[in-house]
Amino acid sequence: NDDEFLKIIEKEADYTFEHSENDSIFLTKSIENDPIADSIKNMKLQNIFMQLRKVCNHPYLFFYPYNVKTNALNIDINLIKCSGKLIILDQLLPELIKRNHRTLIFSQMTGTMDILEDYLNMKSFNFCRIDGSTPQVEREKQINEFRSNSNIPVFLLSTRAAGLGINLVSADTVIFYDSDY
Repeated sequence: NDDEFLKIIEKEADYTFEHSENDSIFLTKSIENDPIADSIKNMKLQNIFMQLRKVCNHPYLFFYPYNVKTNALNIDINLIKCSGKLIILDQLLPELIKRNHRTLIFSQMTGTMDILEDYLNMKSFNFCRIDGSTPQVEREKQINEFRSNSNIPVFLLSTRAAGLGINLVSADTVIFYDSDY
């Protein structure tokens, strides 16, 4: 049962799950001044399924490490190393690009797309991006640029934006980074 599972996690990871009056679950860690613990302290786990999806996509969706002195995000090899999905993508995508494949990468969450964008920038891959907040003029510009410029091998798309009838026949490979089952 869930309560037994939470008690096991509390023992192993030194985290505490607290139930509120409305039966929401809050996660706290008993270590003082821990930046990761501070970032997830009092995080509502009301929709545990969504939180598990975030964990599967990338742990930086919960806490994106940053340089305390500059407040800049730490975009380094750890971005790849801490996510099994990104490790696989890092093995697959450079090989696809080397073989001149044009790839669409779909994600439901824009936060995940932000991490993928950081990854693509870190690897110096040219790409286009459209999500639900992209204005129509910019959307058309990105689509035309991808269609006409073979030096752009990757197109990041949110499943919400792609559901609007986008036609990208110049791509020959599709990767669903996370699905919206």
